[in-house]
Amino acid sequence: KDWDRQCAQFVAEQDESNAVVESMRQKYLAKDRGAVEEYCDLVLSQSDYPDLFPQSYDVEYNADNAIVVVDYQLPSIDDLPTVESYRYIKTRNEVTEKALSAAFRKRLYEKVIYQLCVRTIHELVEADVVGAIDGVGFNGIVTHVNPATGQEETKTILTILASKDEFLDFDLSRVDPKA
Repeated sequence: KDWDRQCAQFVAEQDESNAVVESMRQKYLAKDRGAVEEYCDLVLSQSDYPDLFPQSYDVEYNADNAIVVVDYQLPSIDDLPTVESYRYIKTRNEVTEKALSAAFRKRLYEKVIYQLCVRTIHELVEADVVGAIDGVGFNGIVTHVNPATGQEETKTILTILASKDEFLDFDLSRVDPKA
């Protein structure tokens, strides 16, 4: 009797959960603003990034022009690694580090933020199975301490509007993300 009760409860919970999913699917198929935003959030939340990436964003869908706008919190250059390599010196029994040059860190940072932008746009346009999205607007936002003032600042440092049709024609294996 206990097993039958637990089984019935499980089936009821599954039916309720499935009904919620089906309702969301129907809203997404109908290109409902909230459903498209939730779907895009789900797509982006499944992206696997290293811990140093904040992976914080806001998604807004404009149904009138079918554009998804993503305000994405980019990592600060200070969040990137600063050490190129470690070396063990046996005679002194110590480990020394070799720091990355400032120029290399700047190039690495630039490369990372453009790749993150392209990846985000790619994930959203590839996941759009019902054609709800005609374009993606990406705003890359960074929060860092301004060394000149010592104050924390938040600025948009990267903005792009990508047409879905044009973006899908790109061969991403050969694309320079900055270009």
